[in-house]
Amino acid sequence: MTLERLTLSGWRNLEATSLEPASGLTVVYGQNAQGKTNLLEAVATLITGSSHRAERDRELIAEGQEETRVVGRFRRASGSFEQSLTLARGGSKERRREGKRLRIGADPLGDPLAVLFSPEDLLLVQGSSAGRRRFVDRELAQATPGYGTALRTYLRIWTQRNTALRRGESRVVEALDLLWAPAATRLSALRLELVQALAPLAAAAYQAMAPADPALTLRLEAGTPSLVAEEALAALRRRRAEEEARRITLLGPHRDDMHLLIGDNELRAYGSQGQQRTAAVALKLAAVQLLEERAGFRPLLLLDDVLSELDGRRRDLLAQQVRQGQTVLTTTEAELLPERLEADRWWEIRSGRVSERGTP
Repeated sequence: MTLERLTLSGWRNLEATSLEPASGLTVVYGQNAQGKTNLLEAVATLITGSSHRAERDRELIAEGQEETRVVGRFRRASGSFEQSLTLARGGSKERRREGKRLRIGADPLGDPLAVLFSPEDLLLVQGSSAGRRRFVDRELAQATPGYGTALRTYLRIWTQRNTALRRGESRVVEALDLLWAPAATRLSALRLELVQALAPLAAAAYQAMAPADPALTLRLEAGTPSLVAEEALAALRRRRAEEEARRITLLGPHRDDMHLLIGDNELRAYGSQGQQRTAAVALKLAAVQLLEERAGFRPLLLLDDVLSELDGRRRDLLAQQVRQGQTVLTTTEAELLPERLEADRWWEIRSGRVSERGTP
């Protein structure tokens, strides 16, 4: 599946524009703070339904505008289709495909897919558990039927339960427990399956970049004490007194974490910065492969100024992946592109205005 045309208006600092990315590599170049990241964010949000860096949708709307709209024309084996995202300052959010309302994950195996890699992702290993959960929830889950629904269901119940605990509403908490148990075990089970599927792919990608290192392994530490709903519910009730004292839900997938180990050592605690960065690249490359295996087509790869952050070996391995499908890559320095990486199309961006150019 490829993105044939991107049309946007009212998105952050970007001027209204219509662009046609190459089916191979499109390079977006320009100085910092010109809008390169905003452009990739618009593409990723159109595809996944949420921004990787905005806490609220209204942050995405340009100053002085009441709404933002992004439209993509995609082509797949069965033909082309149009998908749109409209966000209003008043809070409404609407996604449509060929004019019909679209729910996130409603047709996961037919949806366009995207993997975004930014400099912040190099902190995926050493950062918080929330970042690793977002990696699973946002990218790995794109081709998993029912994942989006399971995530939204659990988060809604978790939020309501925390509110009830803060208010001391014991009867409400008891009622929500019966909803919490199946929702928590469902989401944790889906996450566990995804991490187990990703593990061998990430290990292979890591070995290709660091053949002398011990093997990379992944392990999900589940915040849900059991994947059997009745057992999870019993464990939750045993923590009731502590929960009432602290006024928060102490068990559940909101506490899940994906651990990365090199040999027997926790990478976050004992790995070098080079090893941690290599593992972060390996996770992203493995995500691309996992989505391709499950969906039957390669996801759009969005690389936001990451080449300058990588050494030669990691940059070359990333270059190999770029040439295998459609990629949009941003950079401040075009000369950093590996020699084997020849762009099919160049876009220059200045003060939010994107224009097609020749080789810089």
